[in-house]
Amino acid sequence: IDETRVSKSYSAYNVTGLRFIMFQLMFNRIFLSPDGSTVDSVIQQYDECHSLLSRSVEDKLLEQIEPILAINNFSDVYKQVGWHDPSDSEMVSLLRTAVGNSLSKHYHGGKGIDVLSPEEFEKQRLGSIRPLNELLAEEDTTEDQWKEFCETRFGLADLPETYTSISLPW
Repeated sequence: IDETRVSKSYSAYNVTGLRFIMFQLMFNRIFLSPDGSTVDSVIQQYDECHSLLSRSVEDKLLEQIEPILAINNFSDVYKQVGWHDPSDSEMVSLLRTAVGNSLSKHYHGGKGIDVLSPEEFEKQRLGSIRPLNELLAEEDTTEDQWKEFCETRFGLADLPETYTSISLPW
């Protein structure tokens, strides 16, 4: 299994996220931190181009897109982002650790996730809300209780400005 684990893992991986990371790093290298640049010089260049990329930056970015899209293994991903390219045995170890982390966080397998259906969720939510007619019948309800009821029922924690002049608005 270990002989094919790395290639099968890459094939099963959603490479869009990896491509996005590689593109973002490449963009940062080309545009945000070209050799010898400072934050001020990058901002000045950006302002001079009216927030548009210069032709040379566009060309550099376009040159790098195809190679990123052509990457089809973890080794090339590591090289593209400038990290140490792990050996196959190191990569297998990294993948095993990643699966262990996923299991411990219950991302897959192991402990099941208890998810309520929309109907059960609504029933549970409504169970904590008292009917309005019951509240209106209680003359001894305090203002603090009204605030709590309004927050539970309507998500209203603060009094809207238009009601601040009313006595006992809650």
